[in-house]
Amino acid sequence: MAERLPPENRVHVGSMSVGLKGMSMSGWGLAWIPESLVAAELAAGQLVRAAGPEWDIEVEIRLYRSKENRRPIVKRIWNLLDGG
Repeated sequence: MAERLPPENRVHVGSMSVGLKGMSMSGWGLAWIPESLVAAELAAGQLVRAAGPEWDIEVEIRLYRSKENRRPIVKRIWNLLDGG
């Protein structure tokens, strides 16, 4: 696939997956987007995979918070995520 890609021509650079999804759906090119975000569009045929699963990237998500943050909502969310 890399051999057939055109020279780099960045039209949009952003870190938000929703924005990248919108750009892809508008015909602006390829994007690496979490599969969970585009499952409905893939099922409906609105988006298609550009390459095989060998191009998939596994991502490990880590959450961090300040120890000094004593807000009750933060503690509740943290406990819920921690399996409590």
